[in-house]
Amino acid sequence: MIRLKHFVAATSASLALAAATTAAPPSHARAGPTESEAKLLKVAFIGGSITEGAFSSVPAKSYAGLVSSWLGTRNCKVEARNLSLGGTGSEFGAYRASHDLAGFAPDLAFIEFAVNDAGNARPAMFAHIDAIVFKLRQANPRVKIVYLSTTDIREEAERRAGRRARWVEDSAAAAAFEGLQYIDVGARLWVKVIAGAPVATYMSDVVHPNDSGHQLYFEAIRDALDSTIPLATQPRVTSSRLIGQSKLDTARLERGSLATGCRPGTLALKYMDAALTCDQGDSFTYTFTGTTIGLLKAEVRDGGRLACTIDGGNPTTADFYSDATHIYERPFPLFLYHNLPSGQHTLACRVTGETISLPQGTSTGHKVTVGYFMVSDERPVTL
Repeated sequence: MIRLKHFVAATSASLALAAATTAAPPSHARAGPTESEAKLLKVAFIGGSITEGAFSSVPAKSYAGLVSSWLGTRNCKVEARNLSLGGTGSEFGAYRASHDLAGFAPDLAFIEFAVNDAGNARPAMFAHIDAIVFKLRQANPRVKIVYLSTTDIREEAERRAGRRARWVEDSAAAAAFEGLQYIDVGARLWVKVIAGAPVATYMSDVVHPNDSGHQLYFEAIRDALDSTIPLATQPRVTSSRLIGQSKLDTARLERGSLATGCRPGTLALKYMDAALTCDQGDSFTYTFTGTTIGLLKAEVRDGGRLACTIDGGNPTTADFYSDATHIYERPFPLFLYHNLPSGQHTLACRVTGETISLPQGTSTGHKVTVGYFMVSDERPVTL
């Protein structure tokens, strides 16, 4: 499958999205509340690079920035957090949710993984969305959760034929399964394109919306939520439909620096604040309890290769340089082992002397930095 989502880096500034922006109020806006009458509304945006704000000129003009600004005109004092990471889907979202929320209890949460989950099997995708829902409800049992389907060029033929792509239908089905409000924000963009506008008017790289595309996504969200804001008190719900099967309530990030071997190190990348750094010939071991283990790795221009085993067998490798690294350096999740027997396991890894060479470029070194380990007791689910 062509992984279009890896082509462009999201703007790092969008990770610190503030509720107050310089965007002009939409035409639907009402006069903003006074400080004394405003109700605090905590808002979380959880998704990939589209939600992170890639290709918006400034964070305030991303759909998340526009939604936050609009909410601030609706008798709300808004505290918004953009908890998104480019190139990642709902699987990593399930593992990082507790870490990213870190005590933040949103009243309103937006989930956006349709594009990055495209091609994933329904049971796994449903389980990972379910886990994010569960963790949001653990943070605030009265949170209102909205699932958003964005779009990209792969959907053009279906939209022109009056249909939605299979992966959009999968996202709609996952939202319905969880009882979430669902908004097909991509539909508004395709109405414009089918009426004659070039795709590039709204998606500069056929995946990520530019300011005009973000504006369309915002308008779809605004119109769908307009009658519900200010947000009424939501029913109290503390669980989700699949968490008992999936065991993804245990999904978590564990600091790379907890491994034995190599050395502690940090990088100026998200999730690399408590990392483990290794050079050629270095090795480390990490003992954990669970059925799944992965690495949140730093893909950098001098990235190297790890050769790993689990409990002395089942060898695999992990590359810290990719086809996107020549454009930008990034944190990126890689799951190494699934469906292990329950209990304690030891991951043992060594940095090899191989130089990674790809059509898009060649690594300049052998550096390996692990920000976090991804661990859980995850089990396959049956829908």
